[in-house]
Amino acid sequence: ATRAGAYRESAEIGRRARIPVAIAHEIVDDESEPLIDAARAEGIELSVDWYCYPAGCTHILAMLQPEDYVGGTDGALERIKDPAERARIAAALERALIHPEEAPESATQEEGVRAYFSATRTGRYVGRSIPEIAAEEGRSVADVAIGIMEEELPDAVLVYKRGISQAQLDEEVRRTVRHPAWTLTSDGLYHGPLPHPRGFATYVRFLRYAVRDLRALTFGEAIFRMSGGVADRLRITDRGRIREGLAADLVILDRDRVGEGNDWDHPRRPPVGIASVLLNGRVVVRDGAATGELAGRVQIG
Repeated sequence: ATRAGAYRESAEIGRRARIPVAIAHEIVDDESEPLIDAARAEGIELSVDWYCYPAGCTHILAMLQPEDYVGGTDGALERIKDPAERARIAAALERALIHPEEAPESATQEEGVRAYFSATRTGRYVGRSIPEIAAEEGRSVADVAIGIMEEELPDAVLVYKRGISQAQLDEEVRRTVRHPAWTLTSDGLYHGPLPHPRGFATYVRFLRYAVRDLRALTFGEAIFRMSGGVADRLRITDRGRIREGLAADLVILDRDRVGEGNDWDHPRRPPVGIASVLLNGRVVVRDGAATGELAGRVQIG
């Protein structure tokens, strides 16, 4: 499967089933834009989301082919008990880490990616990459990778930092956030000592970087892409806008100051420029600090 093929297949599902199609964590570029536009021109409600960071975050199993982690962690660990399967999967992990361009289905789909551990089950290796660990320990990348998979799952979580220049990222952000199919998302895995900073700053980073610095969108457009636009996309009708009768989810912020308080080395630091947050009409942040109020609820389905 290719990226273009996945877009076409997703659009075809939307067409036949007459349902909206949401493609997560996708940028708008020369390959994706004509596919998105063609689908939308046909009347397919196809949308994409992205978080404006030059890095992703997921578990080590994402570097393998989907069939290699059928059954999740338990299935993968059972599979590598077989010596032949263990050797094959170890080689696949090494290839994805050293030659990502040869592993099109892996999480590291381009050269120049550094993948370091944000969390492990035992707490070892955080902040280090598998090739770095292998060099320090005098072992092969394949041996270290399969050993970590065996010892650290289900918490062998990596941040994948892309080899991309600031100018390239700027252009990527401008082009993506201006496309009408795009909305903002955070997502991510927030546990561990060195998580991806998007878990703590996606929305304020967007307002600082894409809006205030790059001027890719107006402030009003930006707010819609992270509130009403998301509600529309997810068919949430009781929030996303300031209107009588809707849930009172409100953020009071300083538009000239709002931004990240964190960075890659200190990802858990809180944002700056946010005075108060109301969730369902109750104050959960006051003067930039959490009040301890738990006003939300988990809704499944």
